[in-house]
Amino acid sequence: FAFTGLVTVKADDLRAIVKPYVGRPFSLDILWEAQAKLFALDSFESIEPNANPADDARSAVIIEFAVVERPTVAAVEVSGNAGVRTAEILDKVVLKAGDLANPGTLASDEQAVRALYLDKGYTDVTVSASTAPGDAPGTVKVLFRVSEGLPTTIREVRFSGNSFASDTTLRNLMKTKAQGLFNPGVFQEQKLAEDSAAIVEYYGSKG
Repeated sequence: FAFTGLVTVKADDLRAIVKPYVGRPFSLDILWEAQAKLFALDSFESIEPNANPADDARSAVIIEFAVVERPTVAAVEVSGNAGVRTAEILDKVVLKAGDLANPGTLASDEQAVRALYLDKGYTDVTVSASTAPGDAPGTVKVLFRVSEGLPTTIREVRFSGNSFASDTTLRNLMKTKAQGLFNPGVFQEQKLAEDSAAIVEYYGSKG
């Protein structure tokens, strides 16, 4: 196997993937299977295979893959954030400068930043992740644009329909707390769901 077009990805790493095919009778099935395994790395935008005779007798072939790597991340930038520090956002981002710009990872990072904001009570937040050409050829900048909105806080926690258990008893079961001197009262949907489950479990334990 031979590879052309490599810039960041190491040929030895690729050869380790296709090594099990060396010495096997050539077939198009093997060619497509090896190509699929290389694509599964998610490091390439395109992979073009070609089978060339290895000798005059055509007793063997050299499979050459002409690849185009994904661009390299030159920088990761955040804009639009005011309530959450940039460093805190970047801690949630997997893509770093020097990595290959993987669309799947970028989408996951977008979700991670959104989850960070939701965890802080920004229920109206929108986050969009994109790339822009970098200053050097073959590079991109990763951009996270944030529209925070206002954080949602809890003014009061009320109960209705409870006669067996007091409000205080139920409130002590909950992680969700109203805003107060020692509690920011941040609204989190996940915590509210956990609180509902805890209350149901409490009543179930009491028969």
